[in-house]
Amino acid sequence: MNRHLGDDSFSKLLHTSYADLCKEKPLQPVCNQTPPRLQEEALFCGCSFSFDVYDLSLSNLNPTERIVLDKRIDRESYIIFNTFSESLKKVFSPVMSSSIVPMVIGKGAYDFAPLINSLSRILELEINSSIVQDIRQMQGIEMPAYYKKYKPDHHDLKITIGTKEIDLNCENDGKLKPMMIGESLMMMRYYKKHLAKTLKVEENVINQHLKQLEVLRDYRNKASHSNVITEKEFVDFYNMFCNLMRQGLLTIWANDKERLCRYNM
Repeated sequence: MNRHLGDDSFSKLLHTSYADLCKEKPLQPVCNQTPPRLQEEALFCGCSFSFDVYDLSLSNLNPTERIVLDKRIDRESYIIFNTFSESLKKVFSPVMSSSIVPMVIGKGAYDFAPLINSLSRILELEINSSIVQDIRQMQGIEMPAYYKKYKPDHHDLKITIGTKEIDLNCENDGKLKPMMIGESLMMMRYYKKHLAKTLKVEENVINQHLKQLEVLRDYRNKASHSNVITEKEFVDFYNMFCNLMRQGLLTIWANDKERLCRYNM
């Protein structure tokens, strides 16, 4: 057993081949396995599930790999993962090109931006629940009392990175306003030495993740505005996102979430 809420499946199954996993009973969400303490606090999803990876160059959409994800992702992330999977299989897959048919924007005349936006929202949710809260704590916001919460009467908590001023305690209708992923990544790069220590990873690991996340951010920005996203652009984004899942990014961030939520408890 490790400290991942008593669950050691992630470390064992992360690199298990899809064929081997298929020999076993498929993983199903089991939300009632969350320890009572965390269940009461409603902090984490608490569901064991897998993220099926597809080779999008093939004519048939069959999983080629199954990545078991850390059960400590946010509940909202779990819902978005499900929505993405169904959208990919039922809406976009029937009109996607195969390895035989060239990828052309005119085929099906579909905009793949919704798929990019779904996976980007997961990254935005998870980094707000971990890295952003870590930096808020470093700047004097008490954890877990104000974990993902606005701290009243603590208005002047802004940091300046280059020419950008970032508010770590921005209030929106009485709640903490989530940070956009661009600002989160800017802070992640600026405080990477601190984060390497609290996340218990080498600084070069954070650099590698940042390099990939910043590319995904650019795709996300394009998808969120008036651009039509081509199939090729989505495939490039999807392959990089899957690579981050293989590297266990969500578990590294989940470790930080658990530390913050148990701080001084």
